[in-house]
Amino acid sequence: MPRQPTPRLFQPARPRKWLRLGLLSAFMPVALAACAAPPNVISGAHPADPAAKTPALAYATVTGGVKAFRPVEPKGWEDLNREVTPKGN
Repeated sequence: MPRQPTPRLFQPARPRKWLRLGLLSAFMPVALAACAAPPNVISGAHPADPAAKTPALAYATVTGGVKAFRPVEPKGWEDLNREVTPKGN
């Protein structure tokens, strides 16, 4: 007696189909989470808030820390040695 073909409903599932479905269901939440907007980071007063406290500005000239590097006469080596020698000797 010949075997009758089993209906498609009762055939065993193909492993590739389940693997593909499993991978899709695993990566779909990750893909949707990547499209979400990042959370707002609040670390103080809003920059557009006119009532926000700010530190007072201090005036500093552009040439405030400039030193004069004009040529000078060389010092004697004895004086230079005394300047760099540790104190107490």
